[in-house]
Amino acid sequence: MASERENGAGNDLGNNHRYDSGVNPNSVAYAVKDEYGKVQPTGAITLGAGGNYSFTVLLQASRLGNDLDGRRYTIAVGAKDNAGNAASKSVAVIVPHDKRR
Repeated sequence: MASERENGAGNDLGNNHRYDSGVNPNSVAYAVKDEYGKVQPTGAITLGAGGNYSFTVLLQASRLGNDLDGRRYTIAVGAKDNAGNAASKSVAVIVPHDKRR
């Protein structure tokens, strides 16, 4: 297993969704999508001062031998404001092929 640490701020989630303008702190969560459909953790995120957040996700540091472009994980963070408007951001993490022949 390898860990991937994500950091951000509530205002990272979209232009109209700033922490100081009504992000519902109980709605902030992350979800991981694994292209193999095997490792897909989810969880809540606690916002810190000014809407900052940080969390660590354990990801499997392996890929199928025939997966030449590497194993792709997508980590998404989403939140809603107090009016129910949703916003999200995502990042891709790739376990590369080792390039052996």
